[in-house]
Amino acid sequence: MHTLESAILMGVNPTGNGRAQDYNRRIFARMTNTFFDSGDWKNEEIIEDTKDGLYVIKATSGMEDVVGGGVQASALKGYIIKNGELTQLVRGMSLAGKVLDILQSVDAVGKTLDFSGGTCGKGEEDWVPVSSGGPHMRAEIIVGGG
Repeated sequence: MHTLESAILMGVNPTGNGRAQDYNRRIFARMTNTFFDSGDWKNEEIIEDTKDGLYVIKATSGMEDVVGGGVQASALKGYIIKNGELTQLVRGMSLAGKVLDILQSVDAVGKTLDFSGGTCGKGEEDWVPVSSGGPHMRAEIIVGGG
């Protein structure tokens, strides 16, 4: 993933990932269309097949650690899963883990794809429109306080 500037500096072809909030802002390399494809599971089957877990509904923001390979996200709402049933409502939580560990732990992917609009921020003032989404997925993630 490169901007024109980073591609020139590294001696590779540009990838078209340079985006800025407007004409007088710095250009950053940003993801474009990165989504997970659908799988074979019905969303209800993923919940029913989960002994202990957390069903996250309203993820709001995320941040990556490019050097360390980590990722963290915040979520407004979710439910504790006990023996295949949604039980207690949970509000305000943080999710974190190593990207490769999370991806390798995925063992169920839903059939239905959902997408929504949002923004990608770099720093406190540089925001561009993006979309995000994908299927329901089951993976191992560390859950912390909100």
